[in-house]
Amino acid sequence: MGERYPGPILGERRFHKVTIFDHFSEQEDLAVLFLPGKELGESLASMEQKDPTAELNVHLIGHPTGDSWIPSVAIVQNEIAADADPNRFTTDLRPSLQKGYSGSPVLDSHGNLIGMHLASSAYAGINLKSRYILMSLLAWHLPTSIHSGVPMGELLVTCSLACSWKLDGETQQNLPVGGSAKVRTELGQHRIEASGSDGSRFSGVAELKSIGQTLYSIDLTSSEGWVDPSTGLMWTRRDSGDNNDLTWQQAMDYCRSLSLAGYRDWRLPTIDELAGIYDPNVSQRIDCCNNRGGYHALVHVKGHLTLTGGFWSSTPGNASGEAWRFGFGNGDRSSIQFGGYFAERALCVRGSGE
Repeated sequence: MGERYPGPILGERRFHKVTIFDHFSEQEDLAVLFLPGKELGESLASMEQKDPTAELNVHLIGHPTGDSWIPSVAIVQNEIAADADPNRFTTDLRPSLQKGYSGSPVLDSHGNLIGMHLASSAYAGINLKSRYILMSLLAWHLPTSIHSGVPMGELLVTCSLACSWKLDGETQQNLPVGGSAKVRTELGQHRIEASGSDGSRFSGVAELKSIGQTLYSIDLTSSEGWVDPSTGLMWTRRDSGDNNDLTWQQAMDYCRSLSLAGYRDWRLPTIDELAGIYDPNVSQRIDCCNNRGGYHALVHVKGHLTLTGGFWSSTPGNASGEAWRFGFGNGDRSSIQFGGYFAERALCVRGSGE
């Protein structure tokens, strides 16, 4: 730290006090020297970061064996290296690039930073793009005076259901079940909003911390409530739970006392409201009644709700002391006594109703 370095500055041989950061990429032979701008003088122009383009003439400042620091010339061959690494590019092979130029800057004719020379193969000079170097500096939270665009990363988004979604308020391409989308965007936090065709809603924040790929999964089944788009009613995503047989009064009390998703006005639904979310075209297998030996059942319900039994309604039954019960296995209704029959649960709702 704080060593004196005889740096070549515009042809002058001057000494500057620099800070050496010993965190570097061994694979890419990348080390960092931080030289405060005030040490360079006001007359020295700021360096611009530029991307390599094919046929671009570039200069390398290196230290060949038996010689002093001198520049060499080259031409960009390919914007992406032969190994398909998007962070590297190649230049034509010159004798002076074979030894003594590893780690040297690659500049265009205007002094803009194109990259860093890494090594030479039998066919080309291999170089690291300046954009990648800059992103690494930013990721390490090191100061830099190289001007560039805003740091970018790649967001890979998946959705648990077919959904439409927005990134920071901008509509993106719809996602099918099992599909994914890649979006290039700035590093930092981004607002994600999504909705499914069944009325499921999602809202969250994705944070990109690096220039690489960040995976973000939208789970439309994880919210506490689901809004039926056909009625506007909000339903609890899960019922009162397995191993929890309820009487009619217990079911009524459960919903009335429920505080969920920021609401406290939940209630037990009517029999018609329960029938309104029955959908024979949707099937899901559930585990039911573990306190009674347990078994698997097939139910048909909208909204990907988690169910574990049959359901009490608030609608009075055919006789005194009875209420209507609904089953999502085949959409059956039955009037049963308040004490219950078998595996009765509470599925709560809020919004307009009887």
